[in-house]
Amino acid sequence: MLTERTLRTLPGTLMLGDEMDFKPLLPPVDSADPEQAGTLRWLRELGSRQWLPISGHRDELSVRVGWYSALAPVSYRSEALKKPSWDLLHGGHGPGFSESSDGEGGWTRTYHRISSAPLEPLAIERGFEGIKPAFRELSEEFRLFHNLWQDPFSPGRFLKLDESANETLAAVIEPDGIWVSTPLVRQYQAARQMDLLLFVDSTARFDPSLPIPPRAEWVEADLNAARVGSDVSDAPFSLLWGTKVLPAPPVEQSRIWPYEEADYSFPEFIIGTDDMGNDLKFTCNPDRLANYFGANPDAPNYVTPIYFRRDVLTKYYDRPEVFTVESDCVRCASSWLLRMDNDAPESVIVWLGDLGRDLSPKERLYWLSFNIPPNRPVSNSAYRRAILGEWADSESPDVRFRSGYRDLDDAWRKAYGWSLFREPEPGDVHILDLVRPPLHDSQSELEDTVGNLTKLLVDFLNEPALAGQLPPGPADERGISKLERWLVQSGYPAVERDISFLRNLQAVRSKGVAHRKASDYEKILTRAFGDKRGAAAATRLLEDALAFVRELSAFAESQTQQSGQP
Repeated sequence: MLTERTLRTLPGTLMLGDEMDFKPLLPPVDSADPEQAGTLRWLRELGSRQWLPISGHRDELSVRVGWYSALAPVSYRSEALKKPSWDLLHGGHGPGFSESSDGEGGWTRTYHRISSAPLEPLAIERGFEGIKPAFRELSEEFRLFHNLWQDPFSPGRFLKLDESANETLAAVIEPDGIWVSTPLVRQYQAARQMDLLLFVDSTARFDPSLPIPPRAEWVEADLNAARVGSDVSDAPFSLLWGTKVLPAPPVEQSRIWPYEEADYSFPEFIIGTDDMGNDLKFTCNPDRLANYFGANPDAPNYVTPIYFRRDVLTKYYDRPEVFTVESDCVRCASSWLLRMDNDAPESVIVWLGDLGRDLSPKERLYWLSFNIPPNRPVSNSAYRRAILGEWADSESPDVRFRSGYRDLDDAWRKAYGWSLFREPEPGDVHILDLVRPPLHDSQSELEDTVGNLTKLLVDFLNEPALAGQLPPGPADERGISKLERWLVQSGYPAVERDISFLRNLQAVRSKGVAHRKASDYEKILTRAFGDKRGAAAATRLLEDALAFVRELSAFAESQTQQSGQP
């Protein structure tokens, strides 16, 4: 069962990981309410809540309630409100033919995409004559309209992704009902310009001592409902059924092209300081910035550098399956890309115009919260790339390490025919992308760097391949010792230096990261990093790791050249 927590992001939706309890949103169960006032009120309120029930039932105590829905042309509205009974019953409503007489003894056969036309179900019930299990699904057009993603690990959950890679719960199919985010249904209605018909059928058995409610009808602008009471074999009950119509919002509220919401959110960022040290700010709206072609000559230039604390990148580094952080950019899958200067330890720099052009309103506000006054020149690599249009190698140690790690794998395969490092397991596939320079000065930064580098350089060592190249060793011999024997056997010139680096790395993780810190932890840190701690130690570790993979890569390449391989 889903449990309700904080609602965020899209109105009517939940962030992935939050859970929703739909029970409070179900029709009430009250055997002391023979007039079914609660169910009638529930019907009237449909469309005004976070979630919309489009199909389902509730059997509890002495009450049975069923509900369903359909899209209908506006021209059908008067027909829908003529009577309280349902205009569309549960079913598949798949494609098929109709047949009509042409008046001259012949028949005209017409193919229909939906057999219930002009009504269209949002919830479709698939049956297979008992041969295969039946199931329910959402209208395909509705899913495609919102580009919903079905969670393969929980097929009843449908998610909507926004341009910032936020995942929001859009619909849920449960055994007793289908629930859809009300705003998403309303947007779909706006695009289709169709009414939504909501049907309910409720039977309530109640205490025989209570009076049987009289027949009653409610005919309103958007509702037709009726209730009758009866007493059969001393089992009194009331029956309420009804139809509610939700008219479509204006087509402008569909929120897709050409009716997507206009972007007016261009916050002001710090572009410098005045003589008193006060921040000077200007909008990031590209249309209001100067450029090299004469636009807005009195405004700051499009390529005005804007500075941010480095921890602005934390959320991107923490989700490598979605975001990629390089020295010159951060990208969100194929959704967006923001150019930046990430080649210095003090801050991250982005051009003012790029903030307005390349980020969504939400993402701009996120970056705004990390904005700081200028504190350094643009790096040489960023200046050469962005201003001079030249190729420039990254100065960022994490980018160079990732490149060096991959180069080592290629060089090793070419020289020896096997990989020095194993392929990571599915849960570790993004470990290489998690390696990064410190974003702030803390012990956790160092521990994260130690943990990731130890996995990549020690845990992933290809021990079976190493053992296959060596004479038998001790029974308890581990990966670093196997690599040490292999390097000695192969004539590698820096065995002591590199093996000491790996043993120190392993020791720091073992004593301080993977387990409770022992009393000799400081001694191990001193042995590995000298007097450096926190961010400085993490930076030192990245530089040492880069030197390690580059030296091994150069050695493997030299072996390839000596063997005469092309």
